[in-house]
Amino acid sequence: GQFSPAKWEIFTYAAIWQLLLDGVLATLSAFAAAAVGALVLGFVLAIGRPIEDVEFRGNFTRSFRAPAIVELYAPQTNVFTTVPDICSTANINSGPVPATRKANCDAFLAKYPTGTPLAAASATVPGLSGGNPNLRNEAADSFTYGVIIKPRFIPNLAISVDYINVKIKDPISSLTVATIAQSCFDNPVFDKTDPANGNNFCSLIRRDANGQVIADASNPGVISGYVNGQQIKMDAIQATVDYTTKLDGIGLPGKFEVGGDLFFLRNRLVDITGIAPVQSEGLLGDPKWQGQLRLRYSNDVWGMSSNINYVGTQAISYTNRGGNPNDTREFDHFDPYATVDASIWFDTTDDFRLSLSVTNLFNRVGQEYYGYIIPASINDALGRRFTASVRKRF
Repeated sequence: GQFSPAKWEIFTYAAIWQLLLDGVLATLSAFAAAAVGALVLGFVLAIGRPIEDVEFRGNFTRSFRAPAIVELYAPQTNVFTTVPDICSTANINSGPVPATRKANCDAFLAKYPTGTPLAAASATVPGLSGGNPNLRNEAADSFTYGVIIKPRFIPNLAISVDYINVKIKDPISSLTVATIAQSCFDNPVFDKTDPANGNNFCSLIRRDANGQVIADASNPGVISGYVNGQQIKMDAIQATVDYTTKLDGIGLPGKFEVGGDLFFLRNRLVDITGIAPVQSEGLLGDPKWQGQLRLRYSNDVWGMSSNINYVGTQAISYTNRGGNPNDTREFDHFDPYATVDASIWFDTTDDFRLSLSVTNLFNRVGQEYYGYIIPASINDALGRRFTASVRKRF
């Protein structure tokens, strides 16, 4: 059912059962929590320690997110906007699926022969933009399962690997007028008997008897803002390693710590309009591979640490791939890169700590191309920077 956003309740419920069966630890936790219009129902299952070194774990969660107050009730503000002429001669055979667009436009133009050229494509018309009180709750199912390895023959070493899977239904998103117009005519769901209202997206751009967008300031013909999309799906694999050891065995004070995280994005699909959704894993801003290596040494007097951050290859597009540069686009992909952060600190006898840190030690700003940084590749516009601090413990 629906969880009413008007009920701003906070409640938690937890039930934990622990069973010790023949040396195998099984933990089952069922919980439910809701806060500020969101509802989470889940089951956590961590079972199986066939030997002391290995433990299996898993988690399943079902959650709901009610629309935020802004998404529901943000005031409808008057705007002036253009509307793309999707069915014009220049555009009718374009789009993610040209055959779908042409079939829908043919039905539209059969009923509205003067629907193109569209006056609203070159001159703005009044519109409304704001909240949508008819939004539905977002609903998500997610589960993870994995293994933790703590070998007895290497004390203080922990290795974990987990599989992550998330599916969101009715994700809330804000659409532009251009996206709404494209989603109307590029949609396989289209009522050809009523092309002006062929689907939910078409109904957001109201037409007059000639197929032109209504240009009435007192009753605007264009509505944009928040809608419920189709789905978001993601699955990935995440691994973590942590190890700590004292160094007195080699005659040094203090301890050494090493840790690492590795994230592999297998799939990500963001489908808001339902029109030719494209997988985004591995594209710019959504790399398949990411990782971090953490190194730290500390004793009673001083310490130092370093983080090495890795980002894998990012493609510009999945279509018309080619080497850099190629005939379709100047850049096919951006190369993998790593950045390094480091710090050192000293503790004094009067409980002061002096720290010096550097972010982006090797000043990696972005990928160079004939001596210039490609704007789309910029990962750190500020570049290398230093920080010094003093802390007093009382």
